[in-house]
Amino acid sequence: MKERPKIELKQSKKELIFEILSWVTLVLLWGFAVFAYYHTLDTIASHSVLGQSNNINYSAMVFVFPVLGLLLYLGLTIICRYPNKFNYPTAITEDNAKSKYEIATTMIRYLKLIILLFFFLFNFFMYYDTDYSFAYIEKWLVVLFLLMVFIPLFYFVNKLMKKE
Repeated sequence: MKERPKIELKQSKKELIFEILSWVTLVLLWGFAVFAYYHTLDTIASHSVLGQSNNINYSAMVFVFPVLGLLLYLGLTIICRYPNKFNYPTAITEDNAKSKYEIATTMIRYLKLIILLFFFLFNFFMYYDTDYSFAYIEKWLVVLFLLMVFIPLFYFVNKLMKKE
């Protein structure tokens, strides 16, 4: 397999905004988790979808999304440094490498921001749902999350598939 060109990309203003907003969201996610941890009981009964108590969770569960968010943030930030290693739906050449790499890194930065925002919202709703179960998280939130991930994903993949 032919080695893809390695190009040093400069962040666009849009990518810089995505990065700053992702970092701010991550800080807010951790800050809210610490707040929620100190403002809840030590153990909380969790309930099934039918509303029956079926388990005991610890208030430390509010740290699940911040930990996942931190891992996601670090992983995707590191991955964005190596766009030549990504899988692309079209051949990468010297001529199209810069534009394809920019599209791919913008997509990853956007997805990172959206996932972190929804981690924050899930944590927020879990805190205000006294039993910390997902049974009461609004259905619209899950639908909105899926739409905000998959519609842009299709848009970016479509842009990557176009020949330039």
